[in-house]
Amino acid sequence: MSTSILLKTHSSDISEGVYQYNLIVTNKTIEDFGEVKVYGIEICADDMYERVDDISSNANIVVQLLRILEDNNCSPLHLKDVVEDFLENL
Repeated sequence: MSTSILLKTHSSDISEGVYQYNLIVTNKTIEDFGEVKVYGIEICADDMYERVDDISSNANIVVQLLRILEDNNCSPLHLKDVVEDFLENL
């Protein structure tokens, strides 16, 4: 069983609209470890939405990524690609 909780919200005004960047936490049950908190990100806009759960169990890493997304006005369309590139370069 997993549940998600919104931890932080950041908004960025850009010419295409307003993007809202959310840090989320999900409680995930892992066999032999029990319940573990994992962190993800969602980006919301008026007509777009994308979410990536379980990026890392390290909140600091996901907050760092969230700041990069916000600083670069990342669109929901590019979230999955940016997360993948970020994790490959850790």
